[in-house]
Amino acid sequence: MNMNAMKIFLYFFGLLLIGSCSQPQINGQEVFDEVFVQVVDSTLIDRRIYLGTGYTEKQKDSIRNIPSKPVVAIDERMIIMNSDLKDIPKEYRIPEDTAAWVLHPEKFNASKYIFKKSSEIMDGPMFEKWPVQYPGFTGLLSFSKIYFDPKAENGMMAVVYSCNAGCGIGYLVYLKKTGRIWKVHRVKQTWIS
Repeated sequence: MNMNAMKIFLYFFGLLLIGSCSQPQINGQEVFDEVFVQVVDSTLIDRRIYLGTGYTEKQKDSIRNIPSKPVVAIDERMIIMNSDLKDIPKEYRIPEDTAAWVLHPEKFNASKYIFKKSSEIMDGPMFEKWPVQYPGFTGLLSFSKIYFDPKAENGMMAVVYSCNAGCGIGYLVYLKKTGRIWKVHRVKQTWIS
């Protein structure tokens, strides 16, 4: 093999080696859809219990066991304040497909919740009108996009639960990939008001 052929071979071999070390490709929208109901289960509080001071445990159990599905408002804009993202490690990144993410909560309505986009019903003070319009209204959830570690084996996202004006809880949700399945690994409360 002559010297030029050897250089060309080494150049292409180097490109192949570098290309195989790149970060795994991940579809953030697919992962979000996969964990959506798990995240709701982990962060949603029934505002009737949360705001209901003076309820006995028996009364709270009675509210929890109401047969109708809870109505959950979802902020489909996926906008979270930077302060809610401060604990996400710097090496975690949003996948490049982030501009294409669209939240369609209605496709999950067959589950144990009834999801409503906040834009559908936000024509005034939401926490005054929604409980009247939707008696099972439990609150509003807002989500960040998912930030993934360099190996795409772990993810983190911020979630904000709002139950009334000036009332809410912030969470950091840790996701873990086991095999090909993404699951909520743990949830950390970051603030309360």
